[in-house]
Amino acid sequence: MVPAGAQRCHAGAGDPVALTDATRNVNGHGRGAALMAEVEKRLIALGCPKVQLQVRPGNEEALRFYDALGYTPFSASSTGKRLILDD
Repeated sequence: MVPAGAQRCHAGAGDPVALTDATRNVNGHGRGAALMAEVEKRLIALGCPKVQLQVRPGNEEALRFYDALGYTPFSASSTGKRLILDD
């Protein structure tokens, strides 16, 4: 069963929060944490019950950042197919 509000707040891959780009070169100034707090506030207002993030393997800095914000890792499988190769 899908919780009330879950479908309407699902951003999916088409609407990612580009936290890396938004906070580049400002680590340690609290801007990333402030941005995430605002995102969470807005999601709560939409009735979104949960946030799930994808972090690429080896991105320990991101994992430490999210851990400090109270996010906990869990196991999941993702599959994908690149249609356009990265430069």
